[in-house]
Amino acid sequence: MIRLHRKRGGSAPERIGGRTAWHAVLASIILLGGCSGLPTTPGTRTAGVPIQELTDVPFFPQDAYQCGPAALAEVLTYSGIVRSPADLIAAVYVPARKGSLQAEMVAAARSHGRIVYPLQTPEEIQAQLRNGLPVLVFQNLGLPQYPRWHYAVVVGWAPGGEVILRSGTTRRLALDEARFLRTWQWAGGWAQVMLPPDRLPALAEPGRYLSAAFDLESVGQPVAALGAYQTAARRWPDQDRAWLAWSNLVLQEQGSTAALEALDVIDQGLSHNPNSEVLRLNKAGILLALGKPAEARGAAQDIAAREGPWQKQAEDLLHRIEAGEAP
Repeated sequence: MIRLHRKRGGSAPERIGGRTAWHAVLASIILLGGCSGLPTTPGTRTAGVPIQELTDVPFFPQDAYQCGPAALAEVLTYSGIVRSPADLIAAVYVPARKGSLQAEMVAAARSHGRIVYPLQTPEEIQAQLRNGLPVLVFQNLGLPQYPRWHYAVVVGWAPGGEVILRSGTTRRLALDEARFLRTWQWAGGWAQVMLPPDRLPALAEPGRYLSAAFDLESVGQPVAALGAYQTAARRWPDQDRAWLAWSNLVLQEQGSTAALEALDVIDQGLSHNPNSEVLRLNKAGILLALGKPAEARGAAQDIAAREGPWQKQAEDLLHRIEAGEAP
Protein backbone atom coordinates (compact mmCIF):
# COMPACT_ATOMS: atom_id res chain seq x y z
CA MET A 1 0.00 0.00 0.00
CA ILE A 2 1.08 3.57 -0.59
CA ARG A 3 1.64 6.09 2.16
CA LEU A 4 1.63 9.84 1.87
CA HIS A 5 4.20 11.15 4.32
CA ARG A 6 4.20 14.59 5.87
CA LYS A 7 7.43 16.43 6.40
CA ARG A 8 8.43 16.56 10.03
CA GLY A 9 10.06 19.59 11.55
CA GLY A 10 13.84 19.74 11.91
CA SER A 11 15.98 22.18 13.80
CA ALA A 12 14.06 25.27 12.74
CA PRO A 13 12.02 27.16 15.37
CA GLU A 14 8.70 25.49 16.08
CA ARG A 15 5.87 26.75 13.93
CA ILE A 16 2.84 27.62 16.01
CA GLY A 17 -0.58 28.20 14.45
CA GLY A 18 0.94 28.28 10.97
CA ARG A 19 3.47 31.02 11.76
CA THR A 20 6.99 30.89 13.20
CA ALA A 21 6.82 32.20 16.74
CA TRP A 22 8.58 35.53 17.38
CA HIS A 23 10.23 34.07 20.43
CA ALA A 24 12.46 31.57 18.63
CA VAL A 25 15.21 32.16 21.17
CA LEU A 26 12.83 30.95 23.87
CA ALA A 27 11.66 27.90 21.92
CA SER A 28 12.29 25.55 24.82
CA ILE A 29 10.38 27.80 27.22
CA ILE A 30 7.39 28.88 25.15
CA LEU A 31 6.06 25.34 25.23
CA LEU A 32 5.30 25.67 28.92
CA GLY A 33 2.16 27.16 30.38
CA GLY A 34 3.05 28.61 33.77
CA CYS A 35 -0.56 29.48 34.60
CA SER A 36 0.01 33.01 35.80
CA GLY A 37 -3.06 34.80 37.05
CA LEU A 38 -4.52 37.65 35.05
CA PRO A 39 -4.93 40.83 37.14
CA THR A 40 -8.55 41.48 36.31
CA THR A 41 -12.03 40.61 37.47
CA PRO A 42 -14.92 38.99 35.64
CA GLY A 43 -16.45 41.46 33.23
CA THR A 44 -19.89 42.04 31.80
CA ARG A 45 -21.29 41.90 28.30
CA THR A 46 -20.57 44.78 26.01
CA ALA A 47 -23.75 46.83 25.70
CA GLY A 48 -25.61 46.16 22.49
CA VAL A 49 -23.17 43.51 21.23
CA PRO A 50 -24.52 39.93 21.13
CA ILE A 51 -22.02 37.38 22.45
CA GLN A 52 -21.78 33.87 21.09
CA GLU A 53 -21.17 32.18 24.43
CA LEU A 54 -21.07 28.47 25.20
CA THR A 55 -22.39 28.60 28.74
CA ASP A 56 -22.44 24.82 29.22
CA VAL A 57 -18.68 24.34 28.84
CA PRO A 58 -17.59 22.87 32.21
CA PHE A 59 -15.27 24.73 34.54
CA PHE A 60 -12.48 23.31 36.68
CA PRO A 61 -10.74 25.86 38.89
CA GLN A 62 -7.03 25.26 38.56
CA ASP A 63 -4.66 24.39 41.35
CA ALA A 64 -1.33 26.21 41.47
CA TYR A 65 0.40 26.22 38.06
CA GLN A 66 -1.99 23.61 36.71
CA CYS A 67 -3.97 25.59 34.17
CA GLY A 68 -2.95 23.04 31.52
CA PRO A 69 -4.74 20.03 33.05
CA ALA A 70 -7.73 22.22 34.01
CA ALA A 71 -8.18 23.74 30.54
CA LEU A 72 -7.68 20.39 28.81
CA ALA A 73 -10.22 18.72 31.11
CA GLU A 74 -12.76 21.40 30.18
CA VAL A 75 -12.51 20.88 26.41
CA LEU A 76 -12.27 17.08 26.64
CA THR A 77 -15.29 16.84 28.93
CA TYR A 78 -17.29 19.12 26.66
CA SER A 79 -16.38 16.89 23.71
CA GLY A 80 -17.77 13.83 25.47
CA ILE A 81 -14.65 12.47 27.19
CA VAL A 82 -15.34 13.15 30.85
CA ARG A 83 -12.07 13.92 32.62
CA SER A 84 -11.02 15.94 35.65
CA PRO A 85 -7.75 17.88 35.93
CA ALA A 86 -6.50 15.20 38.33
CA ASP A 87 -6.97 12.61 35.58
CA LEU A 88 -4.65 14.54 33.27
CA ILE A 89 -1.89 15.83 35.55
CA ALA A 90 0.39 12.84 35.03
CA ALA A 91 0.08 13.15 31.25
CA VAL A 92 0.61 16.88 30.79
CA TYR A 93 1.99 18.55 33.91
CA VAL A 94 5.76 18.96 34.37
CA PRO A 95 6.41 19.67 38.08
CA ALA A 96 10.02 20.73 37.55
CA ARG A 97 8.88 23.47 35.19
CA LYS A 98 5.59 24.24 36.86
CA GLY A 99 3.69 24.04 33.61
CA SER A 100 2.40 21.93 30.75
CA LEU A 101 4.03 21.39 27.37
CA GLN A 102 1.95 22.17 24.31
CA ALA A 103 3.08 18.91 22.71
CA GLU A 104 1.93 16.95 25.76
CA MET A 105 -1.43 18.73 25.81
CA VAL A 106 -2.01 17.78 22.18
CA ALA A 107 -0.77 14.21 22.70
CA ALA A 108 -3.08 13.73 25.68
CA ALA A 109 -6.10 14.83 23.65
CA ARG A 110 -5.16 12.46 20.84
CA SER A 111 -4.70 9.61 23.30
CA HIS A 112 -8.40 10.06 24.13
CA GLY A 113 -9.35 9.70 20.46
CA ARG A 114 -9.88 13.37 19.77
CA ILE A 115 -8.97 15.23 16.59
CA VAL A 116 -6.74 18.17 17.49
CA TYR A 117 -7.20 20.78 14.77
CA PRO A 118 -4.95 23.87 14.84
CA LEU A 119 -6.51 27.29 14.29
CA GLN A 120 -4.59 30.13 12.71
CA THR A 121 -6.72 33.28 12.87
CA PRO A 122 -9.16 35.03 15.21
CA GLU A 123 -11.85 34.45 12.58
CA GLU A 124 -11.29 30.70 12.81
CA ILE A 125 -11.67 30.81 16.58
CA GLN A 126 -14.92 32.77 16.24
CA ALA A 127 -16.17 30.27 13.66
CA GLN A 128 -15.68 27.37 16.09
CA LEU A 129 -17.74 29.16 18.72
CA ARG A 130 -20.54 29.70 16.22
CA ASN A 131 -20.28 25.97 15.53
CA GLY A 132 -20.66 25.17 19.23
CA LEU A 133 -17.01 24.32 19.89
CA PRO A 134 -14.84 25.88 22.63
CA VAL A 135 -11.19 26.61 21.81
CA LEU A 136 -8.10 25.89 23.88
CA VAL A 137 -5.64 28.81 23.69
CA PHE A 138 -2.20 29.67 24.99
CA GLN A 139 -1.54 33.17 26.32
CA ASN A 140 1.34 35.33 27.50
CA LEU A 141 -0.08 37.36 30.36
CA GLY A 142 3.17 39.26 30.84
CA LEU A 143 5.34 41.01 28.28
CA PRO A 144 7.33 39.65 25.34
CA GLN A 145 10.51 40.13 27.36
CA TYR A 146 9.00 38.82 30.61
CA PRO A 147 6.42 36.19 29.66
CA ARG A 148 3.88 34.59 31.97
CA TRP A 149 2.40 31.62 30.15
CA HIS A 150 -1.17 30.49 30.62
CA TYR A 151 -3.74 28.10 29.12
CA ALA A 152 -7.41 29.08 28.92
CA VAL A 153 -10.54 28.09 27.03
CA VAL A 154 -12.40 30.57 24.83
CA VAL A 155 -16.14 30.07 25.24
CA GLY A 156 -17.52 33.33 23.81
CA TRP A 157 -16.58 36.22 21.57
CA ALA A 158 -18.33 39.43 20.65
CA PRO A 159 -16.32 40.77 17.67
CA GLY A 160 -15.21 44.26 18.55
CA GLY A 161 -16.28 43.71 22.15
CA GLU A 162 -15.29 41.06 24.66
CA VAL A 163 -13.78 37.59 24.64
CA ILE A 164 -15.11 35.23 27.33
CA LEU A 165 -12.83 32.58 28.79
CA ARG A 166 -12.69 29.79 31.33
CA SER A 167 -9.46 30.91 32.94
CA GLY A 168 -7.59 30.03 36.12
CA THR A 169 -9.95 30.28 39.06
CA THR A 170 -12.46 32.44 37.17
CA ARG A 171 -15.38 30.68 35.50
CA ARG A 172 -16.33 33.61 33.26
CA LEU A 173 -13.45 35.94 32.54
CA ALA A 174 -14.31 38.76 30.11
CA LEU A 175 -11.39 40.42 28.32
CA ASP A 176 -11.44 43.31 25.92
CA GLU A 177 -10.87 41.86 22.45
CA ALA A 178 -7.69 43.85 21.86
CA ARG A 179 -6.24 42.69 25.16
CA PHE A 180 -7.05 39.05 24.48
CA LEU A 181 -5.53 39.20 21.00
CA ARG A 182 -2.38 40.75 22.41
CA THR A 183 -1.94 38.02 25.03
CA TRP A 184 -2.68 35.35 22.45
CA GLN A 185 -0.36 36.71 19.76
CA TRP A 186 2.45 37.26 22.28
CA ALA A 187 2.26 33.53 22.96
CA GLY A 188 2.61 32.64 19.28
CA GLY A 189 -1.04 32.49 18.25
CA TRP A 190 -1.50 28.89 19.45
CA ALA A 191 -5.12 27.72 19.43
CA GLN A 192 -6.61 24.25 19.09
CA VAL A 193 -10.10 22.85 18.76
CA MET A 194 -10.57 19.27 19.98
CA LEU A 195 -13.48 17.25 18.66
CA PRO A 196 -14.74 13.73 17.96
CA PRO A 197 -13.59 12.17 14.67
CA ASP A 198 -17.12 12.23 13.26
CA ARG A 199 -17.34 16.01 13.52
CA LEU A 200 -15.61 18.65 11.41
CA PRO A 201 -14.34 21.97 12.72
CA ALA A 202 -15.80 25.09 11.19
CA LEU A 203 -13.96 26.39 8.12
CA ALA A 204 -12.06 23.11 7.97
CA GLU A 205 -9.31 22.78 5.36
CA PRO A 206 -8.85 19.24 3.99
CA GLY A 207 -5.05 19.20 4.22
CA ARG A 208 -4.98 20.44 7.79
CA TYR A 209 -7.76 18.07 8.83
CA LEU A 210 -6.18 15.02 7.20
CA SER A 211 -2.89 15.85 8.89
CA ALA A 212 -4.71 15.90 12.25
CA ALA A 213 -6.36 12.57 11.39
CA PHE A 214 -3.01 11.02 10.49
CA ASP A 215 -1.66 12.12 13.86
CA LEU A 216 -4.41 10.06 15.51
CA GLU A 217 -3.28 7.01 13.59
CA SER A 218 0.37 7.63 14.42
CA VAL A 219 -0.31 7.62 18.20
CA GLY A 220 -2.16 4.32 18.13
CA GLN A 221 -5.76 5.45 17.76
CA PRO A 222 -6.77 3.55 14.58
CA VAL A 223 -10.51 3.51 15.33
CA ALA A 224 -10.63 7.28 15.80
CA ALA A 225 -8.36 7.83 12.79
CA LEU A 226 -10.63 5.66 10.64
CA GLY A 227 -13.64 7.71 11.69
CA ALA A 228 -11.79 10.89 10.79
CA TYR A 229 -10.77 9.57 7.35
CA GLN A 230 -14.36 8.58 6.67
CA THR A 231 -15.56 12.02 7.77
CA ALA A 232 -13.02 13.66 5.45
CA ALA A 233 -13.92 11.44 2.49
CA ARG A 234 -17.60 12.24 2.85
CA ARG A 235 -16.97 15.97 3.22
CA TRP A 236 -14.33 16.22 0.47
CA PRO A 237 -14.88 13.25 -1.88
CA ASP A 238 -12.53 14.82 -4.42
CA GLN A 239 -9.60 14.48 -1.98
CA ASP A 240 -7.99 11.21 -3.02
CA ARG A 241 -5.73 11.32 0.07
CA ALA A 242 -8.75 10.72 2.30
CA TRP A 243 -9.74 7.57 0.40
CA LEU A 244 -6.13 6.42 0.30
CA ALA A 245 -5.68 6.81 4.06
CA TRP A 246 -9.01 5.09 4.71
CA SER A 247 -8.15 2.11 2.51
CA ASN A 248 -4.64 1.77 3.96
CA LEU A 249 -6.01 1.68 7.49
CA VAL A 250 -8.53 -0.98 6.52
CA LEU A 251 -5.70 -3.04 5.03
CA GLN A 252 -3.96 -3.09 8.39
CA GLU A 253 -6.85 -4.99 9.95
CA GLN A 254 -6.55 -8.73 10.34
CA GLY A 255 -8.81 -11.13 8.46
CA SER A 256 -9.50 -12.31 4.95
CA THR A 257 -12.00 -9.57 4.19
CA ALA A 258 -9.64 -6.63 4.81
CA ALA A 259 -8.38 -6.48 1.21
CA LEU A 260 -11.91 -6.71 -0.19
CA GLU A 261 -13.09 -3.92 2.11
CA ALA A 262 -10.09 -1.77 1.14
CA LEU A 263 -10.79 -2.43 -2.53
CA ASP A 264 -14.37 -1.24 -2.04
CA VAL A 265 -13.09 1.97 -0.44
CA ILE A 266 -10.67 2.53 -3.33
CA ASP A 267 -13.49 2.01 -5.85
CA GLN A 268 -15.60 4.57 -4.02
CA GLY A 269 -12.70 7.00 -4.15
CA LEU A 270 -12.13 6.36 -7.85
CA SER A 271 -15.77 7.09 -8.57
CA HIS A 272 -15.03 10.65 -7.43
CA ASN A 273 -11.40 10.75 -8.62
CA PRO A 274 -11.22 8.62 -11.78
CA ASN A 275 -7.83 10.05 -12.79
CA SER A 276 -6.12 9.60 -9.42
CA GLU A 277 -2.95 7.64 -10.09
CA VAL A 278 -2.29 6.96 -6.44
CA LEU A 279 -5.72 5.36 -5.98
CA ARG A 280 -5.37 3.34 -9.16
CA LEU A 281 -1.91 2.16 -8.11
CA ASN A 282 -3.16 1.20 -4.68
CA LYS A 283 -5.97 -0.72 -6.32
CA ALA A 284 -3.43 -2.59 -8.44
CA GLY A 285 -1.54 -3.58 -5.32
CA ILE A 286 -4.70 -4.81 -3.64
CA LEU A 287 -5.68 -6.82 -6.73
CA LEU A 288 -2.28 -8.48 -6.71
CA ALA A 289 -2.73 -9.34 -3.04
CA LEU A 290 -6.09 -10.88 -3.92
CA GLY A 291 -4.42 -13.13 -6.50
CA LYS A 292 -5.48 -11.18 -9.58
CA PRO A 293 -2.18 -10.27 -11.27
CA ALA A 294 -3.68 -9.75 -14.72
CA GLU A 295 -6.03 -7.04 -13.45
CA ALA A 296 -3.26 -5.50 -11.40
CA ARG A 297 -0.91 -5.42 -14.40
CA GLY A 298 -3.23 -3.27 -16.50
CA ALA A 299 -3.42 -0.40 -14.00
CA ALA A 300 0.29 -0.57 -13.19
CA GLN A 301 1.33 -0.53 -16.86
CA ASP A 302 -0.74 2.55 -17.56
CA ILE A 303 0.85 4.52 -14.72
CA ALA A 304 4.38 3.25 -15.41
CA ALA A 305 4.12 4.42 -19.02
CA ARG A 306 3.84 8.09 -18.04
CA GLU A 307 6.24 10.32 -16.16
CA GLY A 308 4.89 11.33 -12.80
CA PRO A 309 5.30 10.97 -9.05
CA TRP A 310 4.01 7.38 -9.05
CA GLN A 311 5.88 6.09 -12.10
CA LYS A 312 8.71 4.47 -10.13
CA GLN A 313 6.33 2.70 -7.74
CA ALA A 314 4.26 1.48 -10.67
CA GLU A 315 7.41 0.06 -12.30
CA ASP A 316 8.33 -1.69 -9.05
CA LEU A 317 4.86 -3.19 -8.84
CA LEU A 318 5.14 -4.44 -12.42
CA HIS A 319 8.42 -6.15 -11.58
CA ARG A 320 6.76 -7.94 -8.68
CA ILE A 321 3.83 -8.94 -10.84
CA GLU A 322 6.11 -10.37 -13.50
CA ALA A 323 8.14 -12.18 -10.85
CA GLY A 324 4.98 -13.66 -9.43
CA GLU A 325 5.55 -12.02 -6.05
CA ALA A 326 3.07 -10.55 -3.62
CA PRO A 327 3.45 -6.82 -2.90
